[in-house]
Amino acid sequence: MLLYTQTIGDAQQRRLFEDVYTAYRGRMLALARRKLRSPEDAEDAVHQAFLSLAEHFDRLAALPRTELEAYLTVVVERKCIDLLRQQSRLSGSPFDETIPLVTPAPCGDALADAMGRLPPRYREALLLRHACGYSTRETAALLALGCGVGAAALAAKASMGFGAALRKAEYEQVQRFSFANIERFSTASLVTRLTNDVASVQMTTFMGMRMLVRAPTMLVTALVMALIISQRLSQVFLVVIPLLIIAVVIVIKRVGPFFTSLQGATDQLNLVVQEDLNAIRVVKSFVREAQEKEKFTQRSEKLRSMAERAFGFVVLFMPVMMILMGGTITAVMWIGGHYVWEGTLLSGDLIAFFTYVSEILMSLMMVSVVLMMLTRAIACGKRIAEVLEEKPRITDEQADPTLKVEDGSIRFDHVYFKYHDTAEAWNLEDVSFTVPSGATVGILGGTGSAKTTLVSMIPRLYDVNGGAVYVGGHNVKNYTMEALRDGCAMVLQKNTLFSGTIRENLRWGDENASDQEIEAACRLACADEFIEKMPDGYDTYIEQGGTNVSGGQKQRLCIARAVLRKPKILILDDSTSAVDTATDAKIRKAFREEIPGTTKIIIAQRISSVQDADRILVLDNGQINGLGTHEELLKTNKIYQEVYNSQTQGGGDFDKQGGEQ
Repeated sequence: MLLYTQTIGDAQQRRLFEDVYTAYRGRMLALARRKLRSPEDAEDAVHQAFLSLAEHFDRLAALPRTELEAYLTVVVERKCIDLLRQQSRLSGSPFDETIPLVTPAPCGDALADAMGRLPPRYREALLLRHACGYSTRETAALLALGCGVGAAALAAKASMGFGAALRKAEYEQVQRFSFANIERFSTASLVTRLTNDVASVQMTTFMGMRMLVRAPTMLVTALVMALIISQRLSQVFLVVIPLLIIAVVIVIKRVGPFFTSLQGATDQLNLVVQEDLNAIRVVKSFVREAQEKEKFTQRSEKLRSMAERAFGFVVLFMPVMMILMGGTITAVMWIGGHYVWEGTLLSGDLIAFFTYVSEILMSLMMVSVVLMMLTRAIACGKRIAEVLEEKPRITDEQADPTLKVEDGSIRFDHVYFKYHDTAEAWNLEDVSFTVPSGATVGILGGTGSAKTTLVSMIPRLYDVNGGAVYVGGHNVKNYTMEALRDGCAMVLQKNTLFSGTIRENLRWGDENASDQEIEAACRLACADEFIEKMPDGYDTYIEQGGTNVSGGQKQRLCIARAVLRKPKILILDDSTSAVDTATDAKIRKAFREEIPGTTKIIIAQRISSVQDADRILVLDNGQINGLGTHEELLKTNKIYQEVYNSQTQGGGDFDKQGGEQ
């Protein structure tokens, strides 16, 4: 230690030097040993470093510890380089000076003054260079690598977030659709637009965010550098770039319509799959597997053919790009070689020009690829925009947010309705009737007589074209859809259960319902009879669509779910068709005794299901053919008489004996 400190006159600086020596000697020795094979050489390098530090310590003492460490690191690196040079000369082997540090070691006033004046970020770069043994180029490469990784991560995060937001917006829009809006798009098409189309836009966003910034920047920079090297030689780009632009425009114009048709073909394929999976029991029962496979194969082959035509042009573009790149390099080599031979261009400049040519062509290729992807993304984006721009047919614009359904009275006032505005015939024509609160109304009619259409007007699943529907004394348009549908529970003709337990399915009616309320609703719907026999009771798992329960059990669970909602109006759309007559009678009796204040509308094909109703409405071709009690209609209504006789005398079913065929 005395050897080092004898040149340091100040006692305080000697103590500081001793502290630095104690703190950093081990680190410097480890660094030297990594560079050198001989431990003695490593000791010597560290010794020389501390001698140099001591010699200039009167000027360096004011520096921070980290910069003193950087100084020692530089000196150790330089000593290692010198030793490696000596060894390479003695052995006759080449020594690569580009790998270790080649910058002379700063010392004395120069180090203190220069490092003190540097901004913090440049000082950190210098420390990285010297402390880690990286050259300026290596440091820049590391920074570029870090920026590239960061850009990729941020682009992925942004694009995935954009895709998620787009799916959310599209899904929320679908939730606002009325039945009429959903019928405009097929279910399969909506699924494709929510998944495949969004994924395409999402991927294009991910690639485009990186390439459309990087590629133009690299293109302009390389082009400027090429012009600086040789303006005459750069004239080759006047031919190459227009040719490339023409090729891109041709491909985009040809593939654009194909991508639109491609997404439509995807819709059709998804439709076949959806239909087959939903109706798999029907397919198997009629032994139609072969026919459905053939239908699927046809749709799949159509999709494949369109995909081949669409992506064929995109794939064809790559060889064209390669030809242009090869031709450009050949032209530069030929013309540039003549310039070198003439002495108007240096060979080193020609080599640098080749580098810039490659960067320019690579940039153009990147832009072209993004444009190809953008073509498909635009086609998908238009389909997504169709959903987002679709205006819901039913809105709350006229609604009073404070209005609630107070009672179950219903009044139809000269109602007209048709599903399509261009249709000539009305589905409902001049329908007028009144139902007091708490009454039970039966509805009979042949297939296509608009029974379901009629009751769909009450919870406003469709809006009337003419006239008005009143619930609780107010026009249904004056209620918010949430308030109206909270007051009206409807068990649809097609019963739907969701995957989950029986208890979870029932709580769709009331998510806060207690176990006692759930059991009471099941008793009313006569569902407790089979639930109690199940091994897990109310915790029995229901498969998607209710495939592990019978049709009658499914109907009773759906009725219990609706009853649990405690509605003012309960609509049963042929919801007991799969239930035996005895159970049907029990349910109707429970309705009369347990929920007398609820208005009950029952659509049925059996006279027995509605004959004890307060009034029965007979529909025929969208018009009211009869309205009255069972006894009154038996005397006055011909259609009701025919239905009654056919069912009591075994003469056939409703559609054969009366009503619309």
